[in-house]
Amino acid sequence: MTCCTRSSSRLRRAWANCANRAAWLYRVADHTIADYYRNQRPWDELPEDLPAPESAADATAALSVCLRPMIEALPETYRQAVLWSELDGLPQREVAERLGISLSGAKSRVQRGRAQLRALVLGCCHVESDGDGLACKQKPDGARYC
Repeated sequence: MTCCTRSSSRLRRAWANCANRAAWLYRVADHTIADYYRNQRPWDELPEDLPAPESAADATAALSVCLRPMIEALPETYRQAVLWSELDGLPQREVAERLGISLSGAKSRVQRGRAQLRALVLGCCHVESDGDGLACKQKPDGARYC
């Protein structure tokens, strides 16, 4: 069936219940054309010897091995805040109490420390992520941390 034939058959079935027939017909034709081209998309053949994908958990665990030395390389102002917040999982309110600073000050330190840590990670490794932001692929560049 062509796109016009499919749109026409849908139109005949729903013509009586349709208030704005022109808009409805446009939408049906639009969806029908999209379906047609989606179904015509060629499939890429995968090679037989394709290695199994590395799981996101494995990649995240491998990346986390590099994080401790990178966090240790942060300036002292940010190091402890990031360690307590990210690795120890303390709430930022408790980080603020331990550091003897305000909550907004602790949030700023953690945020700035994360930014510096991110720069270190991206300078050391090529990290790709999936849609959820999880590390999927890590290729060390031979830097001192990885």
